[in-house]
Amino acid sequence: MTIINSKTELASGDAFLESEQGAVFAPVFRHVRLQYVINDLASAKIVERDAILHTDWLSAVYKQQWFAMLRTEHDNDLGPQEANKEEFEVSSMRCGRKLAKDGDWRIIQSLSPSLCINFALQYCWRWTGFNFGFDLLVTYTNRFIVFKRNTLSQPCGGSVSLQPRRNIAYRLRLASFDGSGKVICSRSTGYQVLALEKDQEYVVMNLDSRLLAFPLYIGCNFLYISPASRRQESAEPESSSSTAS
Repeated sequence: MTIINSKTELASGDAFLESEQGAVFAPVFRHVRLQYVINDLASAKIVERDAILHTDWLSAVYKQQWFAMLRTEHDNDLGPQEANKEEFEVSSMRCGRKLAKDGDWRIIQSLSPSLCINFALQYCWRWTGFNFGFDLLVTYTNRFIVFKRNTLSQPCGGSVSLQPRRNIAYRLRLASFDGSGKVICSRSTGYQVLALEKDQEYVVMNLDSRLLAFPLYIGCNFLYISPASRRQESAEPESSSSTAS
């Protein structure tokens, strides 16, 4: 199979998926959640540069995200109100991380010769991209996984929402495997909706050290804003009244 590697091989302004060679891949690309690709500047530039996707596809996603941002800023969209499994499976952002080893336990000698302090190193990270002012920090420490809505306590590369409370829908899953790829242990939080105040932390999972094995693979799905269907329902009465007037 021949793949086009250069934009010069396409007609001017055409996307790869519009070409004869690329059309066969279009059904696969329709399942890509583009809203979570273009929410990162570097990724958005790559998508525009590579010219793989239809312009109409990108225009629709940019419009969708722009209105979602306006609703969050001006219409006080606090985020998902309930865990809708069907909507969550279709619309959530999917993230992953590998923890190569457990946080190292170290014994630190204090100023007093008779006193030693156990200290555990921790993992702390954020999944990057524009998340509508919700700067979520994820921490693994002492076999706890903790979410924190960072607002004022730590530096953030982008803007953060100062609303007193924001909701987030999530499902966190983790697993570890032996050398043959067989699952050793796995855990899941199931579908959850969490309301966090500014700089509030919440323990989302407490792990049993007897069952824990590394490397540990963490997968998480997120929804930071109300699902599209919910936003449309809430907008209908307002649009109807405007039409009547």
